[in-house]
Amino acid sequence: YTAEPDANLTSGRLVRPCTRQVSVALGSSLATLLVLRPDAFWDKQRVDNCARVHKDGEPVYIPISRLSKYVDISQLPEELGGTWSYNHDSWIQNRVHFEEFAKGAERVTSEL
Repeated sequence: YTAEPDANLTSGRLVRPCTRQVSVALGSSLATLLVLRPDAFWDKQRVDNCARVHKDGEPVYIPISRLSKYVDISQLPEELGGTWSYNHDSWIQNRVHFEEFAKGAERVTSEL
C-alpha cells in the first residue's frame, strides 16, 4: 500500500503520531508513506534535509505539487490534482456491502 496522510491543515506534532500509527497498522504491507505538506513548509526547511535520501520505512514529506511524481494522476482524486472522481457516499455504500458479504462468508465457512 501507499498511504498519503494530508498534513496541510495540521501541525507537525499531530502528524508524527499519525504516521507512526499508519506504519504500525499496515506493517510490511506499507510500501510508501507519503505525507503531504504545504509548500510553505519547504521555505522553512534547509535544502539538505529535504533532499536527503529516503530510507525504507521512513515517511516521505512532499508538497501536493510533487504528488504526481509518486502516484499516477489517474489514482489521485481531483482535490489532489488527479483525474479520479471520488464519491465518498459511494465508497461507504461499497464498504457496507463488502462487510456484509465478509460476515456472511465467515458464517458460511464456520458452518461447514
